[in-house]
Amino acid sequence: MAVIPRSKTGGKALEKSASEHETSGLAKKAHNESQPKTKRPDATRNQHYAKKYQTAYKKELMNQLRDTDSDLDEGPLHQLEDDTLYAGSVNNFQDLRSLNPDAYKGFTFSNTSCILPVEEQKEKILNTIESNQVTVIQGPTGSGKTTHVPQIILDYYASRNQYCNIVVTQPRRIAAISIAKRVCQERRWQMGTFCGYQVGMDRQVNPNTCLTYVTTGVLLQKLINLKEMNNYTHVILDEIHERDQDTDFCILVVRKLLRSNSRGVRVVLMSATLDVDRFANYFAQPLGEVFEPAPVISVDGSIFSVSEYYIEDLSQLGPLPRLDPENPHITEEAQNLAIKLIQHFDKLESKEQGDKYFDSAVHGTVLIFLPGLVDIDNLYDKLRELSIRHRLFVIPLHSSVTIEEQNRVFQPTPEGHRKVRHCLKY
Repeated sequence: MAVIPRSKTGGKALEKSASEHETSGLAKKAHNESQPKTKRPDATRNQHYAKKYQTAYKKELMNQLRDTDSDLDEGPLHQLEDDTLYAGSVNNFQDLRSLNPDAYKGFTFSNTSCILPVEEQKEKILNTIESNQVTVIQGPTGSGKTTHVPQIILDYYASRNQYCNIVVTQPRRIAAISIAKRVCQERRWQMGTFCGYQVGMDRQVNPNTCLTYVTTGVLLQKLINLKEMNNYTHVILDEIHERDQDTDFCILVVRKLLRSNSRGVRVVLMSATLDVDRFANYFAQPLGEVFEPAPVISVDGSIFSVSEYYIEDLSQLGPLPRLDPENPHITEEAQNLAIKLIQHFDKLESKEQGDKYFDSAVHGTVLIFLPGLVDIDNLYDKLRELSIRHRLFVIPLHSSVTIEEQNRVFQPTPEGHRKVRHCLKY
């Protein structure tokens, strides 16, 4: 028996008897021949939309990169062996640069921060980075990857008075700015001297800046325009586990340039997750007849202890919101539960600190991630009504707010208040 294809109508339009099909088919044949043929819409079209979009974007990036010279034409993988072996004998682009005599004038090696877990593997990290084209560093949040790994590299080159230009990517603008400010604070540097940032059109750097924090999109556009990475000695791609579109394409472009005209650059991939083997294998180098993955350094420990709680643990605060996996969204009950939890923090801290709680100038900060701008606005309106009674300093953060409004997050919290930041989670 022939299988009848099923459509959105369940195939009812095709369920005809053989006689009806034959007679109707003959009657409509002449009419159909005179009509333009149209393609039946694919019911699974929407399922492949994202994949098609990414493929098209990848093709566009590759076309832009190929416009330079034939060195960027990526051949079969087996041809990479000679290229990689030859990379060690290529004149290092650092030798072609002249170091400004005043580049490290006023440079300080002292760091005012506490000892972070990443410092315990300082020598191993430095030796691995300088001995390999690509290094993968895995460590939990708070281990010091983002702030201290670039400083370790910079100290090494500054102590030898050698040229160094490090760029570090961050997936969000606020992260790039705040981390750059943190590094300058630790080293007692002025922003835009040895360390700076570039976020869109907002730029705090000078010609002697050695360490620049940028958003992933900024670096991606720079590499596409320059079609090389030789402006940098080290390219550090941070938070690669987030796997957003800019990060994925930036990794793709970096690998392509690293295997063509930017072999002298050192690339460092940093992630907070344990699943880093896929990144190490993606940057594998040919060694004989096999491909050797990039070396992975695991940093254990965190300066801050992290306790995890689940929604079931909040049952004492009120009714729990119902979660529908088929229709994920923030319900009214979920927002009310978040507000009750924020109010409950006052009781928890006063119980833990006792009389010291009322003498404390600043209380703990709350960070809330929400899926959309509407959810941020709704929760912001509700929290603003409680801001006076519970002394809340509420700051909404998303891509639509201006740079000046985003900078409010760096302002000191008013005395006796609690800072509440709710952000857009992509």
